[in-house]
Amino acid sequence: MVRDINSVNGPRAGTSNTSNTSKSAKGNESAAVQTPAQQTTKPTGAAGPAQDTVKISEQAKILKSVESQLKQLSDVDFLRVEELRNAIAEGRYEIDTQHTADRMLQSDAEFDSDPGS
Repeated sequence: MVRDINSVNGPRAGTSNTSNTSKSAKGNESAAVQTPAQQTTKPTGAAGPAQDTVKISEQAKILKSVESQLKQLSDVDFLRVEELRNAIAEGRYEIDTQHTADRMLQSDAEFDSDPGS
């Protein structure tokens, strides 16, 4: 679906829109009729239209900086991977089967006690 957003607040300058014009009671003169979206009021004493401003806090700037630094880091600890490869290749890597089994049971118990299910 395509929407024409160019005329959301009425016609642009230099264009005409027959739905926004009406015949004057005195002849064939056309007078522009403003829709509520086109009618604007200026605050008393204001030189021009009010503008919104956004100020980024110092904390937000720091968070953005940290975020960009984290994006540059790898998700994989390649040094640790290389150490494990070498240990496996040399036969030095030992698996503690009891510890692995305990962690599997602990994980299973956490799923069973999940309050969301």
